[in-house]
Parts: sequence; C-alpha cells; structure tokens
Amino acid sequence: MTTKVKIVNLTKEFESYDQPGNKIVAVDHVSLEIEKGELVTLLGPSGCGKTTLLRMVAGFEDPTEGDIFLSGQRVNDLAPNQRNAAMVFQSYALFPHLNVLENVVFGLRLQRLSSAEVTKRGENVLELVGLGGMGERGINQLSGGQQQRVALARAIVMEPEVLLFDEPLSNLDAKLREQMRIEIRQLQKRLGITSIYVTHDQAEGMSMSDRIVVMNHGRIMQVGSPTEIYARPRNRFVADFIGKVNFLRSQVIDERRVSLLGQTFLVPDLDGRSPGQEVVLTIRPEAINLLSSGGHFSGKIARATFLGGIVEYEIYVEGLDAMMVVHVANPMVVGLHYVGEIVGLELPSEALHALAEN
Repeated sequence: MTTKVKIVNLTKEFESYDQPGNKIVAVDHVSLEIEKGELVTLLGPSGCGKTTLLRMVAGFEDPTEGDIFLSGQRVNDLAPNQRNAAMVFQSYALFPHLNVLENVVFGLRLQRLSSAEVTKRGENVLELVGLGGMGERGINQLSGGQQQRVALARAIVMEPEVLLFDEPLSNLDAKLREQMRIEIRQLQKRLGITSIYVTHDQAEGMSMSDRIVVMNHGRIMQVGSPTEIYARPRNRFVADFIGKVNFLRSQVIDERRVSLLGQTFLVPDLDGRSPGQEVVLTIRPEAINLLSSGGHFSGKIARATFLGGIVEYEIYVEGLDAMMVVHVANPMVVGLHYVGEIVGLELPSEALHALAEN
C-alpha cells in the first residue's frame, strides 16, 4: 500500500496562560503512518492532543518540532489551501446567507473553473451525500443531519487527497449520530479517500475505523484495529477507555499460566514474565459466564441494572480489589438474577488478556 500521511516526531507546545514562560505540551513526539484509503481515528479524552494533531496536519497549527508528509511531500511550510486536504468541522462552519449549492461550491469559485463546471460538480456531490435537488434551499431550512451533509459535500467537492474530520457528529442527537457515522463510513469507502477522524466517542471510533490511535497526554498509547484495541489493549488506560473491563491482579506460575484466587488459568500472552511476578489481567464483562452455581468463583450480586438488551451486574467476589462487572445478553429469555443472590462466575481462558504495561 502507499503511505498517504506520514507524521514524524511531531510535537506542539503552547505558552501557559497561568504561568508565563512555562510550556504546555499538547502533542508529544508523535509518529504515525496512514495508508492510502484508510480511515484512521484519533481517539481519546478531552485535552489528549488529538484535535491539535489534526490541526497541524491541516495547517491550522504550526509544529514546534517534527515533520508532516502528505503523499511524500513535506508540508510543514505550506498553507492549508496548498495541502490538498479538506476539513469537516464540528461546527459545520456554513454560510447562512448562501444557499446549499453555493455553500458546497464556495471553494471551487476561487479556482479557475467555468461556472458550468462548478455547478455540475456541486450538484454531483449533493447527489452523492443524499441532498440531490436541494441546492436552492437555505441553510436554515435544513436539519442538523442535512447541514452536516452539506459540510461533508463542501469538503468532498474539492477532491482532496486527505479528508480530516474534527468531531463532526458531536452536535447531533444519538440516533442521528449513529446514522451519520454509517453514511460517512460508506461514502469514505466508496470514494477511497484517506481520512483522519477525531472523536472522544468510543462507539464512533470502533464502528468507523480501519485503525484506531488511542491518545492520552499528547502521546500515542496504542495503534491497532478496533478488534485489537478492544480485545488486546496494551495498557490499563487503553483497556479502561475502550468500553468496560475488569482488572484482575494475578501471579505468574510459568510462561503460560497464572494463579488467581487459588485458581489456575491459561493465559497465552504473558510475554516471558517470570514465575511469581504480578500481572494484571483483563476480561470484558460480556465474556464472563454467569451461573446459578459452580464456576471458578462465587460472588454476591450487589447491583443489577436492566439496560434492555443486556443486564449489567456488579458482583462482590471476596479477595478481589473491585466489583466484577458482568453483562448478560437477552435477559428476558435467559432470566434475571437479583441483588443479594449468590451466583457462580466462569472466566474463559481465551477471554483473559495480560496487560503489557500495568
């Protein structure tokens, strides 16, 4: 595959407002390569540096250190309009005094194209995003989802090599956000545009991405496919940030086995740890089998929360640092357990994962 975006040792420092002379490191020596046609999501909590990183790629922020390459060309010194990249903003940034079509083709009007060519390209892109025949409408006549489509169309019509998304769905309600992320992903795959998508929403990152870059404190914590990030998190931060998880302190017996509360478990990814060494295991709530009795451990249900398709149980197990969280699907069929009930917990070895970094 062809590398479309290459980020090398990129760093961004800001002056501290509270303590003049001090520097705040927003992005801390980040290196990343993105292949042609990939959609890569920068995922992390507020303030982790993901938007600053995106803005440096776009040209809206200058790096303190490091280099940015687009299609093999170093672009550090190029203005945003010279980078062949287009940004879809969180706020949409549409012009209220222009109709839908004129909003879409605003950037094209600045190029040496005929009026007919501009109109044709604008109308074609509106068809592409599901707004065919709506070019003459005013922006204030559109719903939030339609306005987001206009913002997307305005970026696509420029035929960029790289498409940048800065939390574009955060202003939409939950149901519309889910619909729009499906539409954006389908459109991105159809057009094959290399895309970088910024969000703090784990569901967006998991459902849309070829790869996810999890960030914290300006650094990359882990890069991988959604499956890798979820099933094999590298460290405690990644495991805890992506969905819900149980952390279990155990001791290494040998290169493939650990001891946990007197039980022995086979764990394939112990990475050469020494016997007697402490290791933190993770297991997702849906991977635990909840039994009426038996299993590896018994515990008492401290809380049961009905969430429709699943029930979330918090279970006290003597000897563990925290409550075990267990998700049981299809509760109306398999039946409900109640607070105070003693249940059994079975932990499948294949669902256990040893953190590389505790």
